[in-house]
Amino acid sequence: MAKVESNKASKEVQKFQDVDNETLLSMHESAKNVLYWQSILAKKNDSVITEFLRGVSEVKTDQFYPEDTVEDEETGCQFYFHAHSDRPEEYGHFHTYVMEAGLPKDIIAVAPSTFGEPSDPDRTHCHIIAIGIKKDGTIDSLFTLNHWSSQEAKYALEDLEKILDCFDITHAHPSYPVNRWISSFIKMYKLEILELYKQRETLLYALQTSEPDITAMANENVDVTSKVSISIEAYALEIQQEVIRRSN
Repeated sequence: MAKVESNKASKEVQKFQDVDNETLLSMHESAKNVLYWQSILAKKNDSVITEFLRGVSEVKTDQFYPEDTVEDEETGCQFYFHAHSDRPEEYGHFHTYVMEAGLPKDIIAVAPSTFGEPSDPDRTHCHIIAIGIKKDGTIDSLFTLNHWSSQEAKYALEDLEKILDCFDITHAHPSYPVNRWISSFIKMYKLEILELYKQRETLLYALQTSEPDITAMANENVDVTSKVSISIEAYALEIQQEVIRRSN
């Protein structure tokens, strides 16, 4: 048993070995905020998803909630919830974006969004991550999408980290707890999201090689490009344990 625990601890340390102290502490603070907002909602038997969809009697597939999305004009960030008719295994998912207004001015897209016909070079928004939700309301996965699916521009991997750091919803509509929760959630899962970006690049490179006649980012045969299962409470504990380990 001791050996198993040792191996587990070693893997957790390995997971964070390339994370500097500043980033780790930011993730730790964000994890505490995520758990805080979840606990506030739980006091009235609510969750992130029941709070966000308050007043919605039935979630209809292929429809945005809210219809005009949640958008912060000051930060240029946006998110919404929806469900797919062809994904009966999930309740739905959040999509998170940094729109044109929120992008760092020194970052240039490698390729414009595939939005519209032909592609509009001014559509340079970035899809940060999709957050999957099970039928029981549990947040259980993170996944990236191919660029055609999320209608996003393509950015270099080194620039995606800077864009990810920009995500922040600062107003109270339609729910201040959910807006602050999702802003902290993105920062808490920064490490996992960056890894998913890398996996997407690997997949798209292989796809371009195997099907050279179709631009990989516009290949509609591929929708989800990387995915990982998550447990918020377990990951928050891993982050906390690494902070404690480094402080000793």
